[in-house]
Amino acid sequence: MDAVTSDGAASEPAGREEIAACYRYLEAVLADAAALKRASFEGRESPELSLHEAEEEAATRTQMRFGRQDWRSAQRTVLEVANHLLTLAETFAWFRDARLRTAAMEESVLFALFDSEVASRPAQVAWRRLWYSSWPAREGWIMEDREKWELEGSEVVVLEAWRAAWQEWANHQR
Repeated sequence: MDAVTSDGAASEPAGREEIAACYRYLEAVLADAAALKRASFEGRESPELSLHEAEEEAATRTQMRFGRQDWRSAQRTVLEVANHLLTLAETFAWFRDARLRTAAMEESVLFALFDSEVASRPAQVAWRRLWYSSWPAREGWIMEDREKWELEGSEVVVLEAWRAAWQEWANHQR
């Protein structure tokens, strides 16, 4: 039995370390994106980046354990969360604030791992609907996943709902 508290937090040291591995992977992905953006802005060559394979594998295994998913589904979820955070970084100025970025990352991970009732849940659900609707041709995607998260309204409407939900969340965090 996995030792997880009712709010989705891991209550055993090993569980906490596994979840920390998710954060390390996501932080590495965000750092790489920032390095690429800086190099582009400064007119420099793109830096050589690591694939972070070990970190991604650890995050996927954590998702398998706590999200109770098979390998392929867990990989998709880790990719979804990473892309969500990258999109937040590109969309919102408040994401540069370390406190807000950390809180957004924590809530995204808790939502992905435990389907937790986080404050950003409306934004998380909107993102998941966008994510599944935007990539219909991805190899290996399970149709029931896409049907479960089918868009309610147009993609533009859901994107605006996502933006509004995150901005409201950020305003309440300040």
